[in-house]
Amino acid sequence: MKTIMMILMVVVGLSAVAFAQRTAPKNSNLETQIIALERAGWEAWKNKDSSWTRDNVTEEFLLVNSESVSDKAQVIRSTGTDCEVKSFSLVISSLSIWTKTRFS
Repeated sequence: MKTIMMILMVVVGLSAVAFAQRTAPKNSNLETQIIALERAGWEAWKNKDSSWTRDNVTEEFLLVNSESVSDKAQVIRSTGTDCEVKSFSLVISSLSIWTKTRFS
């Protein structure tokens, strides 16, 4: 009985290691760039500056909200008229990049 329990404990312990997923190494420079780009986008929206959208989103960009779906051209046209933003706060608790490891 002790032998079976010992084998079972070893198998469970090794299976946790065998099926663990690894994460990509943290790239603080990339994280800083992504956060700066996000902040710049919100700041441009607050300032009704459509050039940020024109320069930073793809042609396939779609904005989906509760009222409609807008493409890049529609967002650029509406940037100065859609609402009045007095301020914003961007809170980022963590930025994680996950990778999937496949075992075969």
